Amino acid sequence: MNGQQRAAIRPGQRVAIVLKKDQRSHKRTVGVVKDILTSSAFHPHGIKVRLENGQIGRVQAVLSEETSGAPNMTAKEDAQISAPSPESIRLRATLIKDDGGSGVPLAVQRRQWEESVATVELPPGTVIEATSIAGVSGEWITRSEAEPDRALMFLHGGGFTTGSCRTHRELAARLCSTTGWPILLVDYRLAPEHPFPAGLEDVVQVYRELLARGLQADRLIIGGDSAGGGLALAAVVALRDRGERLPAAIVLLSPWLDLTLSGPTIESRTAIDPLVSRAGLRACVRAYIDQHDPREPLISPLFAELHDLPPLLIQVGDHEMLLSDATRLAERAQAAGVAVTLEVWSEMWHVWHGWAASLPEGQAALLRIGEYVRRTS
Repeated sequence: MNGQQRAAIRPGQRVAIVLKKDQRSHKRTVGVVKDILTSSAFHPHGIKVRLENGQIGRVQAVLSEETSGAPNMTAKEDAQISAPSPESIRLRATLIKDDGGSGVPLAVQRRQWEESVATVELPPGTVIEATSIAGVSGEWITRSEAEPDRALMFLHGGGFTTGSCRTHRELAARLCSTTGWPILLVDYRLAPEHPFPAGLEDVVQVYRELLARGLQADRLIIGGDSAGGGLALAAVVALRDRGERLPAAIVLLSPWLDLTLSGPTIESRTAIDPLVSRAGLRACVRAYIDQHDPREPLISPLFAELHDLPPLLIQVGDHEMLLSDATRLAERAQAAGVAVTLEVWSEMWHVWHGWAASLPEGQAALLRIGEYVRRTS
């Protein structure tokens, strides 16, 4: 891209850059992206780069090594590359890194989280309906215009030990708004009172009951954030292994998929992740796995066989310690023939979607989930 081309770009304009087949070399990709990211004409406005499915591993590695932060990217779709918003910079300064609880009883941690979001306003028109499915409590989050014959079954995060329908109502309500689908939040059993496989069993039973009630598998999506993302993937792996009908897609937000904590970004992102800590992750692992091996594929689904899975959407922040959980899953699933869409969001933290009320990047990520759901189903 020459100076005349850059000068023709107006502030705020979106630009599509499509590399021709003979230009898709390692060096060419690096050169184009670095040219974009260092151009004042673009910064901080969005750029689109079209990537092909086969480029996931190569481009992810290139951008992680060659730029200050990997941009948002997808396997098959256009992706947004943008600088952090002023709102994200302000919000980041308020975040507190988890230290494993500092001796605070889990019951207190759970109550404090629920109390901290008790007064959060939901999007206008949101309807909350308590439910029990297969003996598991949950909540339907919907709105009048949501499609009644579809459902996005969403599993909350919280390290397998905290979190509930209450903590994730706002996120679910915003997902309902962007997807147009009713959202089912599931209050699966938590560790350490109910270690593995209790929570996973709850999820599988709820999914089966939804199908038994007449919901079609191709109109059902399963997703989750953080530990809930790991549970979502593990549940689909378990269902596949048992020969059962699978959902239309899997949507994972900052998923925690490797409880051995062996991913390279557990170390390389420690200093810049504003929320997650190794101590916090280890405490959750101890509570959840009981006497099991953390490498068991239904505990750490990153190590599962990934063939014959539904399409995957994975969103993760570039500043997350769990970044390599997401990127390794994308690479392994793609190699197994799964349709993968990976988005790495520049300078975002763990489950930034939860701040969507005041964070443009959170709003944008949820909108992209809505677009993905409409395309996939």
